[in-house]
Formats: sequence, structure tokens, C-alpha cells
Amino acid sequence: MLRKTYAAQDEIPEQLRDYYADTGNGWQLQVETGDSPAVDLARYREMRDNNIKMKAQLEELMTEQEQIRSQYKSMLDKAQGEEEAALLKSGQFDEVLERRTQAIKSEYQRQLEDLHQQREQAENDKQAARQRFGSVYLGEQLAGALERKKLRLRPTARADLLTRAGSTFEPNEALDALVAKNDSVGERGESLTIEEWLDRTVTDAPHLFDGGDGGGATPGNGVGGNRIRMADVKNDPVAFLQASEKVARGEAQWTE
Repeated sequence: MLRKTYAAQDEIPEQLRDYYADTGNGWQLQVETGDSPAVDLARYREMRDNNIKMKAQLEELMTEQEQIRSQYKSMLDKAQGEEEAALLKSGQFDEVLERRTQAIKSEYQRQLEDLHQQREQAENDKQAARQRFGSVYLGEQLAGALERKKLRLRPTARADLLTRAGSTFEPNEALDALVAKNDSVGERGESLTIEEWLDRTVTDAPHLFDGGDGGGATPGNGVGGNRIRMADVKNDPVAFLQASEKVARGEAQWTE
């Protein structure tokens, strides 16, 4: 695990010293990306915990929506029944009965409008939460696929690749898998997978990947291999922390 602080500079591994600064209370991990604040491992884990909470909140909203839908149907049926019963008696209506009928209709109409507004709000909340979680989930699945295929993404291409992936994939209803939009299929005629899509993207947009020679993408020495180039991850806080953990566990080595 990557340490956040060291008491003295000589305790810091030589290849990591550029990422620590003397704060007066020891040497603190400093990982900067442009105007973004320092990112540490605790922050990365906090983000994952928030994603889990977000999924639970989305499930609660979906349950509430089902309850509201059931209540809406029951109240609508009852209001229609009252109106039909009143129409059957309309031949001998007196003023009192008419007033009571109108009062009942007005009250039910008010309740139906309130319920309709609640239903719309629940649907909007559900869609907003689904969109937020879907973006995070897509990013996690894409990062995993890049690591499995040992592809090195250029630091400036992350947003572009996510946009491209978002136009092709979306989370399923259970929010536990990605599905291809527009019935996109792979080479075997089955639903397109994120790995197959990456293969196509390497061919169609090689400028998004670092091939080591300035050309297209090639697997090998990126995060996920046995050797990790510091230059490939130092501008990406999340990738840098993931790589550092692998080095700390002995699963990989730093290389120039």
C-alpha cells in the first residue's frame, strides 16, 4: 500500500520521491493533475464507497416508484367509480348531492395531481441517479478492460474514450453489466463486449493510445503488466495509485 507520509526523505523509495513534499510535519504524498487537488488512496476508496451508496439509493428510488404507481392506479379507479356512480343518479340530482359530488371530485383530483407530481419527481430522481451511477460504472468497466488487455491510454484521451464508450454502451436494468446500444454485435454475431469494442477503437482511433513509439496502441508495459513506466501514470492520479499498490505488493516493478 502506498504510504501517505514519511518522517524523513531518505525513507522514501527513490523512484517515488518526486511525489512527496516536506510540509514541516514530515513528507506528504502530493499527486497533482493540473488544477485538481491532491489525490490519495483514501480519497480513491471513498469514491468507490460513494458509488456503492449511490447504487443503494437508486434501488430505493425504484422501489418507491413502484409503490407510487400502485397507489396512483388505485386512486384513479376509485375516482372514476365515484364519477360513474354519480352519473347513474344524475336523473334526479338535487343541489346538496351535486355539491357533495363536486367536493369529492375536487378532492380526488387534488390528490391525483399531488400523486402525479410525486411520481414525476421519483422518475426524475431515478433517472438522475441512474445517469450518475451509469457514468461511474462505465468508467470502472472500461478501466478494467484496458487493464486486462494491457493497453496504455494517453492521459489526455480519457474523456474522449469515455464519451465514445458512452455512445455505444449503457448499464442494464440491474446495473450489474454493460449492454450494447442499438443492438451492436461483435464478430461472432453476439452482443458487442467492451473488449471487442476496445479492439475496434484501437484500429479506428489509435491516437488515443500510447504505443511506446508514438504510433498506435500495443499491449505490454502499461499498468497491469510486470513493468510499469512512471511516465505513463504520473499524470493520472488514479492510475498512479493503482500502479503504486501493485509495486508495493510485488506484482510489478517501476521502469523508466
